[in-house]
Amino acid sequence: MAELILTEAEKAADNYLAWDDAALGKLVRQLSQMCGDEYGATGAHTAMAAHLLVDLARRSNADSATIDLNGASAGGEPIGDWQIRITRK
Repeated sequence: MAELILTEAEKAADNYLAWDDAALGKLVRQLSQMCGDEYGATGAHTAMAAHLLVDLARRSNADSATIDLNGASAGGEPIGDWQIRITRK
């Protein structure tokens, strides 16, 4: 597996998108391997989404956050209203 070695600038970056493409690719590879083993084929997507949502709450200095998705759609088809709650244990 690719080893993730970050520069000081990448470590200090406000978000992952500021990382070098190679570092970002290694992160995705590591998460995919870890989550694929633990959660199956869709594990990487689930874990990455969860990490991003937790980071959203953390950056807001909050122990919880609620996200409302009203009128959501998938593949052009309406799938309804959804609410996502993130809470620190």
